[in-house]
Amino acid sequence: LVPPKLDPKGPALQSWIFEVLNPQGQTIYRQRGTNSIPDELIWEGKDSEAQYAVVDRLYSAQLTLLGADGKASSVTGNSIVLPAMLYGSSESQTVEFSLARLYLKDKAEISPEGAVMMAKFCERLRELGLTKMHLRIVGSDPTLSAQREEVLKAALEKSLVLVAGAVEHDHVAAASRGEIAVFWLKSGGAR
Repeated sequence: LVPPKLDPKGPALQSWIFEVLNPQGQTIYRQRGTNSIPDELIWEGKDSEAQYAVVDRLYSAQLTLLGADGKASSVTGNSIVLPAMLYGSSESQTVEFSLARLYLKDKAEISPEGAVMMAKFCERLRELGLTKMHLRIVGSDPTLSAQREEVLKAALEKSLVLVAGAVEHDHVAAASRGEIAVFWLKSGGAR
């Protein structure tokens, strides 16, 4: 969120609160400050308990400014739906993709959007040299999850020019993070 430029002739800024709201309108992240406000407020995808946001959910940002005169004003930022999440270090990363975006609805076929996401993902893997990979499909239909897992494994092996079996994989029932494809990546040779 880029805060508005404050009128230097107007009332001084006493404090500000930057908040990220989940789809239910609950604040999941809050940052506060006094006097000056940063040029840009950035949310790194974590809630106040340092848990990562869930992919394919709507999040919105809001900035509340309190002037020295006691008047408050709010600025609403753009809403965002995260199609993927990436977190970790240069040696090890976790990447989550929404199954609803990665595949065609109720099919084990990669969607056009999923093809673009996977192309960018594979490009990033090549740039970082992260070659040890475990893929997990987290979905509500075990049969469809197993099919999707095989399709994605084959696509990754082809795109990354890996030998068959280089991508470890499994699937589990959907959990609190939703229906997602999860990748655990490490540097080093493929297994």
